[in-house]
Amino acid sequence: MLKIKEEALITESGGFCSDRIIRLKELSHLIALSRSTIYDRLNPKSKRYDPAFPKPLKLGTSAVGWQLQDVMSWIKNLQSFNTTNIN
Repeated sequence: MLKIKEEALITESGGFCSDRIIRLKELSHLIALSRSTIYDRLNPKSKRYDPAFPKPLKLGTSAVGWQLQDVMSWIKNLQSFNTTNIN
């Protein structure tokens, strides 16, 4: 199991480290979705496609990552959407 150090996510002021890039393994752990589900969320042809899902950044020939700030914003939007639809 991947262990994410909280100090790696949180800045001294208590906010999230917005310029940090996370890799697929950490993203998967953070949002509790599998690798295949993450790529389904990115694929417009998939029934699981989510246009609001954070887009990956190309880091090299075969490496991708996601901006932590984008991921946290997506999570926050999901939470507010769920709160709004429950009431």
